[in-house]
Amino acid sequence: MAVGLYNKTYNFFIVVHSGFFLSGIPSRFLRQINSPQTPLIAFSVALNNNLTNLGVGQNIRFDTIIINEGNGFNIHHGTFTAPISGVYVFNVKIMGYLGHDKHFDFVQNGNNVIFRLYIGGSNGGNDDSTGGSIVLRLQKGDDVVIQNGNVGHGVYGLFYSFFSGFLLRASETNEIIVG
Repeated sequence: MAVGLYNKTYNFFIVVHSGFFLSGIPSRFLRQINSPQTPLIAFSVALNNNLTNLGVGQNIRFDTIIINEGNGFNIHHGTFTAPISGVYVFNVKIMGYLGHDKHFDFVQNGNNVIFRLYIGGSNGGNDDSTGGSIVLRLQKGDDVVIQNGNVGHGVYGLFYSFFSGFLLRASETNEIIVG
């Protein structure tokens, strides 16, 4: 369910949808979020166990499923595969061990880096985290995953690290994609 406030001056809603805060959603999308044409596809996964000595390009395999409506998330590979075409919203937060710079990639279809996450290491300092959100148009069968970017680094579990996403709007079968 979406709950929101409409800003008439700027023509957008501030929306809380399924526990996610989304600001700046154009008003036309609010009607579509709860539309019967948009099936419920949502996942939220977390890392309970720490990951250590990760290789470059290794998938971050989140080991705890909180919700997996539509069964798009594969816990064995750490990937979300779009069950249908549409516009999806993704969120990620990673907490890394202290003392090293760490890079993580949000990757689509195995090799297309969509964005990068960075944690600046500090010798003897505190552990640190990074996160980001993105809206993507995916075709049925496209997959997204978070991958490690540095050799030998680790990620904290204990639910400090998570990955989630949901279908904002399904694509219509006759929709023309331009650009």
